[in-house]
This record gives sequence, C-alpha cells and structure tokens, in this order.
Amino acid sequence: YCSHDHRTLDWDGIHEKICGAISVIRGPAGDKVGSDEERAARENELHDFRMALIEAAKNEAMRYLARGDFELAIPGALQALRHSAQVFGSGRLELIPHYLLLAEANMGLDRHKQAEEYLSLANWAVVKTPDVGLDVRSQLHRNFGKLYASQGRHEEALQQLAHDVYYSSLMVGPEHIDTCAGYYSMGNVFYSLQANEACFGFYALVVDIWKAFLKSENCKEELTEPKREEGIEVLSRILEKRASYLGQEHLDVAEVHLTLGLLHEICAERLAAKEQLTLAVDLYERNLGPNHETTIAAKEARARALDMSPTS
Repeated sequence: YCSHDHRTLDWDGIHEKICGAISVIRGPAGDKVGSDEERAARENELHDFRMALIEAAKNEAMRYLARGDFELAIPGALQALRHSAQVFGSGRLELIPHYLLLAEANMGLDRHKQAEEYLSLANWAVVKTPDVGLDVRSQLHRNFGKLYASQGRHEEALQQLAHDVYYSSLMVGPEHIDTCAGYYSMGNVFYSLQANEACFGFYALVVDIWKAFLKSENCKEELTEPKREEGIEVLSRILEKRASYLGQEHLDVAEVHLTLGLLHEICAERLAAKEQLTLAVDLYERNLGPNHETTIAAKEARARALDMSPTS
C-alpha cells in the first residue's frame, strides 16, 4: 500500500469481507501433488472460490456506489476486475461490468480521465463482442451519459442516456426500476440546463415507477441491497429538489415522502418508514383532507409500519 489511508480504504471497502476467500486462493499450491482427480478437484474448488469472491466484491462495490461512497467502491471493483481477468483473461466480455463500476466510482470522485479510460476499455470489449447483452449496452451508454454530463457535454449526454433507456426498455420494459435509472440521469442533465419542465417531468416518471414497483407483489424478491440503496439515494435527491423548487408543502413532495416510506417499509426499516409516512400523511391531510383516498392509503401504510417490530 502507498499509504495508511490507502490500506484503510482497501480494508473497509472490501478486503475485510473477502479475506477468507483470498487466503484459500493464495494458499499452498496443490496442483503439483496428488492424483489427477485430486488436482482437478482442487482447481474446481479454486474456481468456485474465485467466482464467489468476484460476486461478493462486485456486490460490495455496487452497494457503496448506490450510497455515494465512491472511494469505498473502488477496492471492491478492482478486486472483481483483477480476479475476473485471472479467470476469463484480459479484455473479455466478463470484465465489462467491473470496468463500468470503476468508471462510475471515478466519475463520482471527479476523476474524469480515469473514468474515461475504464469506459474506453469497456467499449473496446463491446466492439469485439457484437452479441453483447442488452444490460451491458445499457450500462455502457448510461456511464458515458453520466461522464459527458459531468463534463458539460449535455447534448452528447442526452444522446447516450437515450440509448441507455432504449436498451434497458428492450430488456426489462420502459417502466421498470432498472430503466428509470436512465430517466433519473436525463432529469439531472435537464436540471443542469435549468430546463425545469423536462427535468421534473423525468423525476415524476422515476417516482411513479418506484411507487408502482413497491406496490407490486414481487417487489420483496426483486429488491436487492444495491437496488435498495439506489432507490433511497435517487428518491432522496428528488425529494430535495422538489421541496426546493415547489415548496415543502406541495403534494408532489408528499408523494416522494410516501414512496420513500413504502421503500423503508418493504425493507422492514420501521423508524425510517414511520418518519416518511407520517410526513406524507400530514401533507396529504393539509392538502386533500383526512378522508381523501390518497390520505387514507398513506395512513394505512403508516399503520403497517407502526405494527412492525420496534427493533427494526
């Protein structure tokens, strides 16, 4: 490590969580002893450990990214990239998700040159693999869009994000929470341009998609930890901007409080759900009255939150 801070970042970011798997992989070599069957079993075991390590490191990086902890996201993404290269070889399609994670983390730290380098590596891998999946194409365009937006290249950013939404829509549909990440990024570009009608139109679409998802039957099964972190981050940012632009008492502000409350409820986070749903109920009562169907629905959601275990 080049510094104590660097070592601490690596430990906090990922090393603490994968230390055991790394110890197994770096353990005494068993490929030169035993029978062919024993050596093959050892190789299979190491492969499984590497694949588990890659998945764990990638998930940790995604979780930190969703929370905006960009420095802590980098060690996990680097570990995932390093071990993927050992398993699959350099420049392979399987490395692209890790290039994209590193690009996004560096963008969050305003390291645009490093971000562009990782995106170029990902793009080159895509060029060499014409049948690359829609999810990879979507993520690649999304990250190029974010990069161009951070550089003030707004028109190019919107073009890239439109491609992101297109590929994501082909894969999961235009009203899926995975697709609405592209809508949110487009809203941010219009926010930078002070095009408020377009900006808040995209934000409204994001809130509507999340609210519909949280009321669906399968949301608990589909809501991964990185997606939960992303939802909280995105909805909280939209809440801040709506409250600033429309005022704290606006109905659209109540809607975001409600959606955040539903998200915390699904995640069994009682106190956070109660706080957001109480704010929503108060605003709905003042704007719509206590007997409006929207107010009643918010009250029912708050009652469910209050009935949850007080330890959550």
